[in-house]
Amino acid sequence: GIHENIQQQIKKCYNVCGVISLHDRESANMSCKELSFCWNQISKLVTCNRIERKKFNMKQNQAQMEPLLNDTISLVQSFGPRNLSSTFHKLAKIGKLCRWNISNASWIVLESEVIRISKHFDPMGTANVAWALATAKRSPAAVWTELDNTSLR
Repeated sequence: GIHENIQQQIKKCYNVCGVISLHDRESANMSCKELSFCWNQISKLVTCNRIERKKFNMKQNQAQMEPLLNDTISLVQSFGPRNLSSTFHKLAKIGKLCRWNISNASWIVLESEVIRISKHFDPMGTANVAWALATAKRSPAAVWTELDNTSLR
């Protein structure tokens, strides 16, 4: 189907611009899982490739990720626990490696969704979100309280 094809195309992207271009072309057809896959691929690329990381340390290149981030934020309530925790983790990692300042408004939307569905996180999801919050230097008490409650269940 179309979704297996998009996932395969994301995996074949060998640079961040490739992921961004694919999103530009296919955004209307992308599911939440595929948006999460995009962030995962971008994270892999900037982790493993110093040239990609350096390129996306520049503000004008970071701006190219905004449409993908905007789609992610607008669909976040449909992501579900696995895609949300993974995306949260990857955004924090990309933000740290590329010195990308993701807007406070975007983090607030993501954090609100974490609070709403955190009881459905598995231990890895809880760990991903905790790591991401610490990495992004985010400290909303309500999110930490919810993660504490989740980890105690």
